[in-house]
Amino acid sequence: MKPRQVSKPVLNTASALAFATGEVKNENTPNDIKPTKKMAKNALKSVSKDRVFFAPEGDKRLTINISSELHKKLKLAAVEGNSTAGEIIEQLIKQYVK
Repeated sequence: MKPRQVSKPVLNTASALAFATGEVKNENTPNDIKPTKKMAKNALKSVSKDRVFFAPEGDKRLTINISSELHKKLKLAAVEGNSTAGEIIEQLIKQYVK
């Protein structure tokens, strides 16, 4: 049986940023503003200082899928080792790719 191909969802960045910053309340709001690229750029500038999900300068973000049980063990190991899950993963990757 061949695995089913799933397409990646497409996000309208301008709409998402405008909504996230409150420039657009929702699509059904009267006098709704249609987001533009300029609005998206301004919104990104205004939230980029406050958002914590941006990678620090020189770093890259990485998203992985792991089992719930393994995630739980990783978080516990991080707490016990007084570190973060990201620090543990980075150490393991460095050991692996020497």
